[in-house]
Amino acid sequence: MANVVEALEGRRMLAFSSDVVLRLTGRSGNEVVVTDVQSDRDGHVYVSGGFDGVVDFDPRRNHNFELVNQRVGEPKDAFVAKYTADGRLLWVRQLQVTGESPDGRGEVGRMAVNANGDVALTGRFTGTTDFNPRRGRALMTATDARDVFVWKLNADGWYQWAQTVENFRPSPINGHGNAVAFDAAGDVVATGEFLSAGDETNGAAFVARLAGSSGEVAYVKDPSLFATRGVALAADREGFVYVAGQQTGSEQDGFVAKVNRRGNTVWYRTLGDTGGLGEAARGARGVAVARAGAVYVTGRFSGEGSFGGAMRTSVGLFDGYLAKYDATGDVTWVRSWGGAGETVYGEDVALDNDERVYVAGRFTGVVDFNPGGGTAQRDGSGSLDFYLSRFDAAGAFSTATSFGGKRGRFTEESRVVASRSGDLFVGGTFGGVVELDPGASPGVYDSAGDIDGFWARLAEE
Repeated sequence: MANVVEALEGRRMLAFSSDVVLRLTGRSGNEVVVTDVQSDRDGHVYVSGGFDGVVDFDPRRNHNFELVNQRVGEPKDAFVAKYTADGRLLWVRQLQVTGESPDGRGEVGRMAVNANGDVALTGRFTGTTDFNPRRGRALMTATDARDVFVWKLNADGWYQWAQTVENFRPSPINGHGNAVAFDAAGDVVATGEFLSAGDETNGAAFVARLAGSSGEVAYVKDPSLFATRGVALAADREGFVYVAGQQTGSEQDGFVAKVNRRGNTVWYRTLGDTGGLGEAARGARGVAVARAGAVYVTGRFSGEGSFGGAMRTSVGLFDGYLAKYDATGDVTWVRSWGGAGETVYGEDVALDNDERVYVAGRFTGVVDFNPGGGTAQRDGSGSLDFYLSRFDAAGAFSTATSFGGKRGRFTEESRVVASRSGDLFVGGTFGGVVELDPGASPGVYDSAGDIDGFWARLAEE
C-alpha cells in the first residue's frame, strides 16, 4: 500500500474525500503511467497505462500480483487491469512485445467499457506484439514505424480480437490510437492521428469503425480535412459518435464533430478560432454526451477564443473551459476558469446519472474555479496539481476540489468517470510527494518509483 508521510500544508479541501485510493508503483527507478480510468454498470474499475520494471498491481494484498517488464525506461509495456470498487484486483493483462522485437513497444491510450463489461483499447505498437499473452498467442507485426491497434477483451479479461487500423496518408510512417468508444450497435469506434514522411508535425485525424464481434474494419475516414488529431470519443444511443481533438492553425485550435454510422460528418465545430485575434485554443481534450444528445467538451485556451460565437478571454496563460452544444451543433453555453499568470488544463469530462458535469484537469498557482459571480479559489502548491470541478446541466458551477503538494506534481493528464452505480472515480500519474485525499484526513503519498499511477474513489462530504 502507500507510504503515508507527514501531512502537507493543512490544505483542507471541501466537497469530496477519497474513500478508496490505490497506488500502482514500481521499484525504485521504475515508472507507472495511468492513461485512463473507466467503470462498468456494476461499479468495477478499469485502469490502463504503461509500466517498466516490476510493478505490483495488487498492493492491498502485499505484492500478490506483480508483472515484470524486463526493460527499464522506454519503451514501456501497456497494461489494463480490473478492480472492484473498493480496490480488490480481479485481473490484469500485459501487452507484451515478443523477443523477436527487442526495440518494439506497445502504448495504450484511452479505453471503453460496454454494458457487458467488455473492454476496448487503442494505442500504437512497433515490431511484433502478442495481444494474447495469457492463452496462446495472437501476434501482430507493425508494417509502419508505429501502427495503430484496437484490442478487445471480455469482462473476464480474456482476448477477443485485435486489429490494426491502416494509415490512409501517403508515405505513412506513424499512427497513434488515442480513444475508443462502443456505439449503440456494439461496434467499436476509434480515433487518433496518422503521420506521413516529410510531414511529421501535421497529422490527420481519423475515425475508424470495427465490428464488435470480429474486429473487421468497416471504414477508416477523416472527420475533416482540417482535423489533425482525434483525442477523445463519446457515443450516443442513436448510433452517432462525437470526436474531439485538434485541428490545423497557428496554435492548433480545438474541434468537436458529430459522425454517423457510415463515418460521415454530420456537423463540425471549431473551438477557439479567433481569426488571428489571439493565441486561441490548444485543442479539445475531453468529450461526453448526455442521453438527450447534449455534447460537453473541455480543453484549454489562451488569449481570445470563440466558441460558436461565444467569446472568452483567458485570465491566465491558459484557462480551462467547458462548452455545451446541442444535438444540432449549436452552442448552448461556455464556462471558463483560470488565474492571473497561471496555467489550467481541462483534460477530461464525465456525466453522472443526473447529468451533473465533472471536469478533471491540472493547474498551477492560485485559480478561481467558479466562472460565475462567486469565488472558489484553490491554491496549487505543486508545479502541477490535480483538480475536479462540477457543474449542472445549465452550466451553474457547484463545487471544486484539488489535491497535490509542494514536493510533487501530476505528470500526465487527469481522468474522471462517473459510474452508473453512482460512484465517482479519478485517476492519473504523479511524482514526488502528493496528497491524494482532499478530505478531512489527508493521505499523503510518496512515489516509490520515478512516477506512480493511481486511481481513487471519491465520496461527497
